[in-house]
Amino acid sequence: MFIDEGGIENYLNSIFYAYWTDGLDISLEVNLINIVENLNVDTNKFLNFIQLQDTKDRLKNNTQELIDKGGFGSPTFFINEKDMYFGQDRISRIEMLL
Repeated sequence: MFIDEGGIENYLNSIFYAYWTDGLDISLEVNLINIVENLNVDTNKFLNFIQLQDTKDRLKNNTQELIDKGGFGSPTFFINEKDMYFGQDRISRIEMLL
């Protein structure tokens, strides 16, 4: 993994913020590099990680699993397997439910 387990939440928050708030195209390598650099993540480790076939396969499998459950984007959260919430604006609602 390119980041320690404790830092993954910061990474995810940064990715979602960049996409949903700043409107950045997170499919562009330059934007991803800027995000991980701001988190003090080793850029080379990150780039190597996202290029691994296992990483790509996991992304494809996770995407297919979401589609199979009726989901359509990220972030999507499921409570009790079937109660689906989509979008960062639903996180506070999920927190209340938990």
